[in-house]
Amino acid sequence: MKTWVKLYTEINRDPKMLRLTWAQRGIWSALLALAGEIDDQDEDGITGYVGPLDDVALLIRCDDDEFSEAIRAFAERGMVENREGILYLSRYVERQQRAPSNAREAVTERVQRHRRRQADGCNEDVTSLHAQCNEDVTRLQRGVTPSDSDSDSDSDSEADAERAAAAPQPRARAGPPRLQADARKDAPIIQAVREIMRAYPPKGVWDKLIRDICDPPDLAKMRVCYETWCARGYKPMNLAWLFEWYVQGIPPAGNGRKTTPARPQTMADVQTTEEALAIAAQYAPFNASPDWRPPT
Repeated sequence: MKTWVKLYTEINRDPKMLRLTWAQRGIWSALLALAGEIDDQDEDGITGYVGPLDDVALLIRCDDDEFSEAIRAFAERGMVENREGILYLSRYVERQQRAPSNAREAVTERVQRHRRRQADGCNEDVTSLHAQCNEDVTRLQRGVTPSDSDSDSDSDSEADAERAAAAPQPRARAGPPRLQADARKDAPIIQAVREIMRAYPPKGVWDKLIRDICDPPDLAKMRVCYETWCARGYKPMNLAWLFEWYVQGIPPAGNGRKTTPARPQTMADVQTTEEALAIAAQYAPFNASPDWRPPT
């Protein structure tokens, strides 16, 4: 488990990030943190594994509808991958993996190379110079004395290498066991909803969908219900279009729970006397009230 992840400053100027809502940016930051906390690894290194979609929404405490809309926006921008219901961050490996020079094996090799230089670097032919290294001997032969800064830098580098070798290396921790994919996701109605909505329905209604919706589902009828539902301004992730409209039929426009009020007519729109009287009738309750006063 990692306690931090890298966050690149280009997030403030990347067009695909700038077109996300603030809520979606917050969800993306939570997904990065969750991937770092899980720190899933295979034989090639970190994987960017986050978990089953429904479980991820719960882990980052996000509303199912809002989470599904965010995942759809991320997928359109190539930021996430849905691998059979399991969520992965697409470029997590590229952005979060250690530099090769910081790998444990690379550090060990540098330390060993440094120690070999210490053991083999002294020239046996210059013992009178107190085992000065070849480079320093050459300088002395030319009449040049090595500077204090050179000696200090070499000493500091050697000390740093020795400390790195002596420090205990953290052991890679295996991530939490991966949850098995839910077998219900292969049910025809679940796959039909996923195809139409481009996302799985909330896991809590899977049993109800499998039990209440006829099998096999009529994909063409479902698509008409969903497209009409969205066209009338209802929330795309609300499944009432399936439980009500698909089963009982699509109600006439304006007969549902949500209607779009027509633009109120004004005197500027009046073409006939009848229309003027109709507008006047709308204000009759105000005119009949003794407390009504025209606006000042």
